[in-house]
Amino acid sequence: MNRSGRSGVRVQSPSATRYRSHSTESQVYYGSWGRAGGCMSRAIEAGPEVRTNEKEEMQQLNSFLAGYIDKVRSLEQRNSQLREELAGLRASFKVPQGMGDEYQQQFKELRELIERLTHEKGVAEIEKGNTEEEIDSWRLKCQEQRDLKDEAERILREFRKDVDDATLQKGDLERSIEQLVAEMEFLRKMHEEEVADLVRQIEESNVSVELDSIRPDLGAALRSVRVQMEEVSAKNLREAEAWYKTKFNSLRQHATKYDDQIQGTKEEISILQQQIVDLESEIGALRSAIQCLEGQLEDMEASHLEKVASLQDVIAQMEFQLQETKAEMARYLREYQDLLNVKLTLDAEIATYRKLLEAEEQRLGLSNENSAVASSVTKEKKTESSTRKVETHMVRKVTA
Repeated sequence: MNRSGRSGVRVQSPSATRYRSHSTESQVYYGSWGRAGGCMSRAIEAGPEVRTNEKEEMQQLNSFLAGYIDKVRSLEQRNSQLREELAGLRASFKVPQGMGDEYQQQFKELRELIERLTHEKGVAEIEKGNTEEEIDSWRLKCQEQRDLKDEAERILREFRKDVDDATLQKGDLERSIEQLVAEMEFLRKMHEEEVADLVRQIEESNVSVELDSIRPDLGAALRSVRVQMEEVSAKNLREAEAWYKTKFNSLRQHATKYDDQIQGTKEEISILQQQIVDLESEIGALRSAIQCLEGQLEDMEASHLEKVASLQDVIAQMEFQLQETKAEMARYLREYQDLLNVKLTLDAEIATYRKLLEAEEQRLGLSNENSAVASSVTKEKKTESSTRKVETHMVRKVTA
């Protein structure tokens, strides 16, 4: 409510305050790298939980941006209403003739202030458009970085699964190698025991032979059998060793291949972790930029509200002074009207006396002087009639 008793419209609108310098935004941007890097290890271990939290934060940021855009649109509507009200006041504010000189300087200052505020509003609208474009650009970058992060997390999960499978296969291969070595050792011992048992049985056998001449042939046969058994044993041993070496080399090749895959997977995981760090840093920088823009918007609103409040106070003062001036003029005109009525009453009495005098002069024969007096009376009546019309018009104009 203004001072004249009429309700005033208070408008919230962004002022012409410029955005803060790029150095501040750069400090905010790069300052978030340390904070993002510190929580990287926990973010990687968290996995899907971190992804869910990041999505919720991005949804909150989108909600903040939507609220910011709606607030700016509402401020534009309120500015339009204020401009229409000012136009209506300017159209209805008509100063009576002779009163405008006193307030011309104040009106000129108000017009200059309105023009300056209009210019500042235009600048603010341009800055608002630039800010909206920048916000859209940052939103697209956020979406792209979030997609890249999701893709990196998916690839990281696949690599972890491959690493786990390769680790299990490596463990299976190592256990298979140990089993084969144990089995080959067991077969070697069994073969040696069988050969020793066979030789012992042959040596301990007591065969009765009647002819002593046959004994040399039996020893030769035993030696031949021993040689054959040793050859068979050596052949089996060589075959087992060759099979063992072939199997061991094949398993070693597979293990080397899996080691290379694991090393490559670790390198890719390291690259993906670095990408996640970069993405979290960019998200922190975007969050800081949004907070900075919100702070600038609040400053613009506060400054514009102060200017609009001061303008409304000036307008209220001018309207109050105008109402006082109109009331004073109306009082003066009423007093003048009363005096004019008294004058007209006196004129009527003078006219009555003049008629009596004219009648007396006609009776005494003074007709020429009477005609001159009549013409002067007619002129005075015409002057009084025109003056009364002007005064009536001024009364209606002031009371309107």
